Amino acid sequence: MVYTEKKRCMVNRFLKQLRTVVHSRKIIVQSLIIGLAVALITGLLASRTKEGLILFAGIAASAGMICHAPKLKSNSLRSVMLSYSVAVIVSIVMWHLTTQSPLSLSLALFIGLFFTSLLLLVFDIFHAPALTAVMGFLLYTGKLSDLIFLLVSVWVVCIGIKFLWYCASEELKVEHFVKEFTKKHYGN
Repeated sequence: MVYTEKKRCMVNRFLKQLRTVVHSRKIIVQSLIIGLAVALITGLLASRTKEGLILFAGIAASAGMICHAPKLKSNSLRSVMLSYSVAVIVSIVMWHLTTQSPLSLSLALFIGLFFTSLLLLVFDIFHAPALTAVMGFLLYTGKLSDLIFLLVSVWVVCIGIKFLWYCASEELKVEHFVKEFTKKHYGN
């Protein structure tokens, strides 16, 4: 019991010191986290293609939104992860449609963005960068199995960003991090 309390005090002291340092440099830390996230996902995929750059831009937008407005419902990990999942599912369906019929890229983008946006709104998981992801996924020319790897990579990066922000932010408490995955939690 004493050991656990001592350990908890040490963790709280560390977090308090980290928050004190970060508080004065909040903008720099946010920008570093965003840059690291995009660099990490770019390094994992080592892609310099058009679709890769569109996907990375979407991830950068997610990272920025998660850091700059962590308490918004659309930036909860639940919303982010589910919205990217919907983007991948719609993209896979659209990929199958475009390979089976002569569907133009413009029409495929329209249908993909329409249905993704509709589903995100219906399920109340709207996260705008997921729409950018649909465009990147539809332009993607690699194997479909790579989209699942990419989705998991995006999840890992977003979870990491949010956890780092919980550690660094004064407004968020680390012990509430797991609530990010629940429907009623908005980052508080």
